[in-house]
Amino acid sequence: MPKVVYKAFSVFEFIKMLFLRGCMLVAAGYCFAHFEENPVVISVAILLCLALVIFIGDDRIIVYEDRVVEKDSSLAAYWFSFKHRILSKPDVFASGVISILNLPTPRKAAISDNDAIFFELKDGNIQRIETTLAIDIRKNIVQKVNLQLREISSDNSPKRR
Repeated sequence: MPKVVYKAFSVFEFIKMLFLRGCMLVAAGYCFAHFEENPVVISVAILLCLALVIFIGDDRIIVYEDRVVEKDSSLAAYWFSFKHRILSKPDVFASGVISILNLPTPRKAAISDNDAIFFELKDGNIQRIETTLAIDIRKNIVQKVNLQLREISSDNSPKRR
């Protein structure tokens, strides 16, 4: 079992998602109490609230010794194992070329290039992990992955006599 080097998640995002899920459950309960007034519209509202409870979640990125795993903490991700991406470090990554864009933007989009971590792969392609994690957390991820890659490359380099 590979050792976990770093777990990245935002406590604020986690609490925000819990609060939002709670609000959606309260809204679904309120709609259910008024079901008799307009069953069709209320049914759609209840289904929408329950879908939001199931599908919303916060980002988590876990750096293991041999891979980087991106996860979503939504209930659907736990039940159906989606939004679960694994990048294998020694086989795939170029040595230590990982970057974060931190550019000022006039308007903040939901997810932009500023909210991504870019991994340069050995085949020249760029793998992108989009996240809502803070810039400091993303910098820690890059630092831990680059450190691991340096250790892997120093272990694989020929020994001098």
